Amino acid sequence: MKTRYFLGVAVICLAIFIMPVCPQTLGTTLSLGVHWDDNTAVAGTVVIALVQVTGTDTVIATRPLNAGSASLTVSLATNSLYHITVLSPTGIHLARFPITTALVNPQNLQRGAMSMVLRKADRSLKSANVSVSMNF
Repeated sequence: MKTRYFLGVAVICLAIFIMPVCPQTLGTTLSLGVHWDDNTAVAGTVVIALVQVTGTDTVIATRPLNAGSASLTVSLATNSLYHITVLSPTGIHLARFPITTALVNPQNLQRGAMSMVLRKADRSLKSANVSVSMNF
C-alpha cells in the first residue's frame, strides 16, 4: 500500500513540475487608432516616450499614422510611466495621454489598444476606448 501511495505522489509531483512553460514574449504590442468626429483619419505621427524623474523624457519610438493607425511592439519597463503624444503633420499636439506599468508585470502585457475620436472643430478629445490583453 505504501508503494502505491509513494508512486501516486511521485506521478502527481512530476505532472505538476513538468508542465510546459509559457514562451517569453518579445514585448507588448501597442496600437492606436485616431479619427476625427466626421470619421476621417487623422494624419500625423505618434511618439511614445519614457517619462524620467528628472530631465527630459526619453523617446522610445516615433511612428507615422497610416490611415489614422499606428502600431509597434516594445518592451516596457516595470513601474514606469510613458507619454503617448499624437502630433499633426505640422507638429501641433493633438492629444497626449499617459500609460503606466505600475502594479502590472509588463511581461504579462500582450497588447494595449486605444481608439480615439477627436473633434475636428476645436481638436479636442471627443471619446477614447482603451483595451488591454494580458497573459498569465
